[in-house]
Amino acid sequence: MLKVVCIVDKVNTALWRLGKVVEPYHTNIDYKVLDCHPKKPSPEQLQKIETECRTADIIDAQYFRTIEMLRQKFTWIKDIPTVITMNNPYSIKESDWNSYQAVIGNNKSIKKDLEGITASRLEHIPIVVDPFFWQFNDNYSFN
Repeated sequence: MLKVVCIVDKVNTALWRLGKVVEPYHTNIDYKVLDCHPKKPSPEQLQKIETECRTADIIDAQYFRTIEMLRQKFTWIKDIPTVITMNNPYSIKESDWNSYQAVIGNNKSIKKDLEGITASRLEHIPIVVDPFFWQFNDNYSFN
């Protein structure tokens, strides 16, 4: 079975929620969402990353600072095919994305900006929405 490890920055962030929202739909692959702080990873986070990524077929990197830190700490990670998603338009020029097998722009504007920056395969994949994740609130307050 194909194993994909999705790496996000922290638990309960928007990126973590996006990974967790799609996790139940990946019934045909082994899909794991792992958090790893980009500046101060805990020993437990690093151990889990090392354990799971060593047997991964693909790494789904949702935060560029985390994957860049992990690639410096564990050079063997560069040998695993990695897809990196660019979620922040202000950071796309901060590094070289050519060593990734695919670069994802989560909106068309980011994808267009990436076209002049990377020679890696480039795709636009919109942010996912699960209509069953949140309950409708009839008493919504604008405050």
